[in-house]
Amino acid sequence: MTTEKPAALSPTATGALVRCARIQNQSAKKVSQILNARGKLAIVHQELEKQFQVALTLWERIQGAYQEVKKISKELPINTGIIPYVEELDQIFKALQRKKLPPQLAGMQKGRTLFDFVDAASVENLHIQAQKDLDALKTGFNELGTRIEEVNKSMQGLFRLRREINLPDTTSELLEKQAASQKSVLKKLELETRRLSSSTDGKESLEVSTQSHKSMLESTMSSIMECQDSISASARMIEESAIRHGEAYERAIRFFTSLEKEVPWIQQAMHDIESYCNGFKEHAYNLFGMMRELRNLVVWYTKFQTAYKELTKEIQRRHVQMERQQAQIENFQAKLDLAFKEETKRRNEFSQNFARFLPSGLCPALHEPVTSCRVLPPRIVTDLPKNLDFGSEEKREENPTIDYKDDVAKSVPKKGSED
Repeated sequence: MTTEKPAALSPTATGALVRCARIQNQSAKKVSQILNARGKLAIVHQELEKQFQVALTLWERIQGAYQEVKKISKELPINTGIIPYVEELDQIFKALQRKKLPPQLAGMQKGRTLFDFVDAASVENLHIQAQKDLDALKTGFNELGTRIEEVNKSMQGLFRLRREINLPDTTSELLEKQAASQKSVLKKLELETRRLSSSTDGKESLEVSTQSHKSMLESTMSSIMECQDSISASARMIEESAIRHGEAYERAIRFFTSLEKEVPWIQQAMHDIESYCNGFKEHAYNLFGMMRELRNLVVWYTKFQTAYKELTKEIQRRHVQMERQQAQIENFQAKLDLAFKEETKRRNEFSQNFARFLPSGLCPALHEPVTSCRVLPPRIVTDLPKNLDFGSEEKREENPTIDYKDDVAKSVPKKGSED
């Protein structure tokens, strides 16, 4: 029989059992600590989420107010900074300044223009006030945009921290499974160690009599080493989980610190922004009112120019009409006078031929005088100016003078003619 040097297996197995038992005990305590910390972290996360929802609600209110202001600002000339309708009014006023008035329409004052009848000071004050309000709104809107960017930056930081505080992927079930697995492996290790011990004489060296017995011992020792490796790997996983939970706790603390700082700041920003937005809307509506007034002035003074052109035509038309009426009055009065003369002549002839032979008491009314009829008023009087002097041939072309006398002569019948 061949004799080989025995292998010292049992002390190695015993040492492995002791080490694994220590590791399993430490891991069990670590798992308990992790589970306890994980429960606390879950509660902390709930409280942090409540605080975050407060910040989110404030931020949404800020965004709602800002969007409303942005919608209003799109209807204002904030980008150009120029009040609309002012340029149109300026062109209209220049045209009015070029429009010279006949002295007859301006109290016999020469050199006056249509612009003299414009309340230019009020228009200028309206423009100045509108421009001032627009400049203030533009400045405030830009400052509001900067404040909104600051709030958004703050919220982006909170969003990032919120994403980072998620609990580690190693769930409670997984940790408990790892702890149970360590216990199971440790029991297996104990069985393997007892099995190995029962196969030796308890001494540090063992004389292996047969090759098959030696193989069985080596297999048992390999199984012990595998159990040791399994417990060590599980312990490393538990340790890594503990580190990740510690880091999660540190992130939760940072998130809590940020919320403690940012939520009051965002709340104050919300009050400031909402207050500004309310003031912005009030001033914007006032500016809208002034812009509508300027638009109405454009329409008004445009029609003023048209009305002036029609004024000169209306003056001339009225003169023509009054001349026609006057000619009709004179013509009708001439007919009445002619009728009076003819009636007087007929009555005189009757008196000479017949009335002197009639008794005075017979039809006394026969001696009544002829009724003389008069048209009132005998002449039409007006203060409307005649022969408007527009100062140049160009102005006369713009305001043609109607020869109303020829028009009257054509339209009124001659005195004494029949209707």
